[in-house]
Amino acid sequence: MNLKFSATTEAIIMGAGTTAYYALPDFVRSRVARGLLKTAIVAGLGAMNAANEPRPTDVDGDTHDDAKPATAQVWEDFTAYDTTTKAIALSAGGAVLAGSVALTIWGEKTIYRRAVRAGDRGRKLPHTKQALVIGVLSALAPYVTRRLERMG
Repeated sequence: MNLKFSATTEAIIMGAGTTAYYALPDFVRSRVARGLLKTAIVAGLGAMNAANEPRPTDVDGDTHDDAKPATAQVWEDFTAYDTTTKAIALSAGGAVLAGSVALTIWGEKTIYRRAVRAGDRGRKLPHTKQALVIGVLSALAPYVTRRLERMG
């Protein structure tokens, strides 16, 4: 696999970015400013992940920048199916996407409300405390994904 960032570098960036994302309410009062900062953090983490996407290599380990992206192959495979199969696949994909969005919104609201309640009870930096835990967990992701990729 040909990655730009080591697992440690990626873990530091992911952990710091995630911690900053969830700790923002303790440091930035304006919802608009928080929204803009969170958007910037997500864009930065997404850019890092995109830049770190492995490029295809041949058996000699040479990188091929002109290789067809996997998404192009998926699209070619998808267009080969009949209309009914496409409709079912798109419906299932839409349902999974809607469920994922709903679950994400629920989780974000739950995390935020939990910290607000802790703050109401007088705890200092309630968002930051849980952000540190979430940040550590997200920092483990690069190690876990690399381990899973080696397994299979």
